[in-house]
Amino acid sequence: MQHVQNLQEANKKIKYANGFGKLKKALNFALNNGCEQELINLITCFIEQKKSAIESINNENIQDIQSEQMAIVDHLVTKHRGCPATKRLKSSSESQSHKEPAHTYHSITSQDHNLRMPLSVIDLSNNNTIDSNRGSSCNESKQKYVCNICGGTGHNARTCKS
Repeated sequence: MQHVQNLQEANKKIKYANGFGKLKKALNFALNNGCEQELINLITCFIEQKKSAIESINNENIQDIQSEQMAIVDHLVTKHRGCPATKRLKSSSESQSHKEPAHTYHSITSQDHNLRMPLSVIDLSNNNTIDSNRGSSCNESKQKYVCNICGGTGHNARTCKS
């Protein structure tokens, strides 16, 4: 690959040297004969012709690309067999990570006592229920299940025996 690239580079240098030599010889003839303006006009016409040819090719390419872009349509949709896969969307009050319990992420603290709270803070020193919003300053307080039916600790309304 490198060898081919070196040959192409060498051919380009050879062509450049050959063309530059011819142009230099033509310029010397023009200066000796006093017709340098004719040579400059020839070179200018050559440059303008090549520029216009390149621009027309570029315009055709742009038009081809634009027509291809117009021809692009939506891709074919394939229907997969079986039950569609559904993803459950989590509520804003649900846990975003699995490391901490879900009840610590509640964004709304309910003021309605009819709504069930699974855990309440219990003061073990005098067995009184303490409001979970105020908290407890006692070191012995723990969270335990409180039944909404009988008010007992250690179970909830679902597993209440009364």
